[in-house]
Amino acid sequence: MIQDIIDKCLRRVQRLLLSPAKEWDAINGDPADMADIYKSYVLPLVMFSALAGAIGSLMMGLNIGFVIRDLLFAIIIWLASVYLFSLIIDALAPTFGGQKNPGQAFKVAAYALTAVWLASTFNIIPALSILEILGIYAFYSLYVGLPKLMNCPADKALVYTTVIGVCAFVLYVILKILVVPIIIGLSMF
Repeated sequence: MIQDIIDKCLRRVQRLLLSPAKEWDAINGDPADMADIYKSYVLPLVMFSALAGAIGSLMMGLNIGFVIRDLLFAIIIWLASVYLFSLIIDALAPTFGGQKNPGQAFKVAAYALTAVWLASTFNIIPALSILEILGIYAFYSLYVGLPKLMNCPADKALVYTTVIGVCAFVLYVILKILVVPIIIGLSMF
C-alpha cells in the first residue's frame, strides 16, 4: 500500500514537472478528496522535503533538538499552508473572472507547490541549497493550473497567479511568526 502511494505520487510529480498542462487537465477530473490528497500526495512530499532539510542541518552540525524543532515546524507549516492557500485561491477566484470551488482550489494548492517541495530537498547538501531557487517553477505550474481548475480567463491568469504568489508568501511569514514560538516552547521540554 505504501509503495502504491509512493509510485502514484512520483508519477504525478513527473507529469506535473514535464507536462503540466496535460497533468492539470487530469487533475481537473480527479475527485477533490482533501484527506486522500493530503495522505497520498502532500504528506509524502512534505515529509521528504522536511527530512532532507533535517539531514542537511545535521550535516552542518546543528543540535539535534533544533533539527527536530525545524522538522516539526516545516511539516506543520506546509500542511497548514496547503489548506490556507486553497482558501485564498478560492476566495480570489471571482476577482479574476474564475469560479469559486473549494475542492478545485484545494487541488490547485496541493499540486502547484510540487516544485517548491522538490527544490527544497537540495537542502540535504547545504552547499546545494542555493538550488532551491528552482522552486520558482511552482509559479509557472500555478499559472497553468489556475485557468484549468478555477476557470479564470487566460488573460487574467498571470495577475491571478501573481496575487496568489504574494498572498502565499505573506501567509508563510504569518504562519512562521505564529508557529515558531510554539515549536520553540515544545523543544524546551
